Formats: sequence, structure tokens, C-alpha cells
Amino acid sequence: MMLFRGPVAAGDLEEGQIVVVDGHVVEAGPDPADPDRVRVVLVRALAGVDGDLREVVLSVPADMKLATAEPFTGELPTAPSAP
Repeated sequence: MMLFRGPVAAGDLEEGQIVVVDGHVVEAGPDPADPDRVRVVLVRALAGVDGDLREVVLSVPADMKLATAEPFTGELPTAPSAP
């Protein structure tokens, strides 16, 4: 189980902290520095929170699996009533 905390400035991160990155992919392609890696450029998907649309650039192994999501606009199921 994970407890999500509030945002922390990148300059204040400490070794050992777990980081969650949200973003829309605006560019993806080979990393010019290493052909076995992919360079992924993101802008925050949840930028409506503070409007921060600066790019985040990741360089990851080409075979690394990254979790993805899509917007959900339907209704959430309700819990069943107690008997």
C-alpha cells in the first residue's frame, strides 16, 4: 500500500524517496546518447492543479514498462447496500 503525499520541489528530493510522475507524452524517440534507451518528454497531465506545463525529460531503457492511464468520464460504481 502507498500513501501519496503532496508535491515536493525536485531540488528538495532526498535519496530513497519514492516519486510518482504524471504527464502527457509530447515526444518519444531514441535517446541520442544511447540507442538502447528512449527519451520521453512529458508535460504534466494534472497541470490544472497549478498550471505548471514545464517539460519533464526522462531517459529510460527501451524495454522498461511504464504504467499508463486514460481519462475516465463515466460514473463510478456505488458500494452495495448493507443487508
